[in-house]
Amino acid sequence: MGTPARSGPSLAEARAWLAQGQRRLYAAGVAAAIIAVAIVVFLPSGSPVSIGRMQELIDTAYSTTGTHCAAAAHGRDLCHLKAERCEGTLLVAPTSSGHFTVVSSTPEQLDSSRCDKSEEGIGGFE
Repeated sequence: MGTPARSGPSLAEARAWLAQGQRRLYAAGVAAAIIAVAIVVFLPSGSPVSIGRMQELIDTAYSTTGTHCAAAAHGRDLCHLKAERCEGTLLVAPTSSGHFTVVSSTPEQLDSSRCDKSEEGIGGFE
């Protein structure tokens, strides 16, 4: 019947391979890279403004009520406004705990004076 086939390197062979100085350094570097990638992937990006606060800021800045926002990529929020003279979607980026910047809007006229937004930055619009 013969000897059974080996399925892979043994623990002793792996330790012998890692015993050499450069290989240990290489293995440590690979392990550090894996840990760094895992940290970047699993940690939240941390927005300075909560979704609820962003909705309040946009409602105040655009003189509306009922704005609905959802988290988007890169720490931005996608917000939908629906008011009498102002309906559309804003992609906003918080700039501080009380201010935001409009990255884009659909339709483009959403950030115009037709929406009765505050012109003095009241409510956080910059």
